[in-house]
Amino acid sequence: MQWILKIRNILFNVLTNKQTTTMAIQKKLTRSTNKVLGGVCGGIAEYFEIDPTLIRICYAALSIFSAGFPGILLYLIMLILMPEGKDYEQLN
Repeated sequence: MQWILKIRNILFNVLTNKQTTTMAIQKKLTRSTNKVLGGVCGGIAEYFEIDPTLIRICYAALSIFSAGFPGILLYLIMLILMPEGKDYEQLN
């Protein structure tokens, strides 16, 4: 249960641009260029340095088992709030 709170606090600090004391290198949560839909799951995977496929499978399972609506709504909110990654900005 504590790891859920820790991840929640890290995501809150990233979205509000506050620096966390547990991270030596300041990272920014952005949408990935490794996209399937909008790059949200890929961006989360890059931020936590995890395989994007694992994040996508876990996210899909959680969305299905929670009746779909909260997962879809959360994805749309993250799609709006998360900025594009730097690789995308360099291409344009």
